Amino acid sequence: MQYIVHEDPVGRAGSNYIARADLAPFGLDGQIEQLWLRPEEDGTYAVACIPFMTYGLALGDRVRLSPAARVVDVAQPSGHRVLRTLLSPSPDTERPGRSISLIKNSIKESGLLSEWHGERFVAIDVPQGTDMTPLFALLQREVDEARLFGNGPTPCRSQRHRADRAAAGPSPSHLSRQLQDVRQLQNLINCRSKPTCRGR
Repeated sequence: MQYIVHEDPVGRAGSNYIARADLAPFGLDGQIEQLWLRPEEDGTYAVACIPFMTYGLALGDRVRLSPAARVVDVAQPSGHRVLRTLLSPSPDTERPGRSISLIKNSIKESGLLSEWHGERFVAIDVPQGTDMTPLFALLQREVDEARLFGNGPTPCRSQRHRADRAAAGPSPSHLSRQLQDVRQLQNLINCRSKPTCRGR
């Protein structure tokens, strides 16, 4: 069994609860993600980290647990989304480092929270109403100029989405679909920030 862990969860507190999420439904057989949670008074648990591989969960979602401390379902969504990005290996040993610095700076300037899994995979928390335009523009530029992205950027909106396997390298058509998904996520965020909008 392989465990996906959070070394620096954004919601780390004096008292946290760690539960497990089976990643088999997302195409990752034999893998478990350890999720940091915060106990709530109603018996549910609020997600206190940004899920790396557990699709359908986001920071602040309230979940129910089984007696074996496994996530069963979402009791109350927080309205947040997760943008996951994987950087592919590059023959230019300096370019990935520059790209990571640019991405980290853009995340910080946008006022967003993020967690890194290793050096090449980042999960970014996206609250409702967030203007993601600067970050999306940066990701698009890195795709166009450096072709550094593997299976990301990947916005996750429901449990129907599967966790992609790491690929040797992206194809132009695949990258185009990814950026279309990113734009769809921005449209969804903008839509959900309007009371009259019923988009999902």
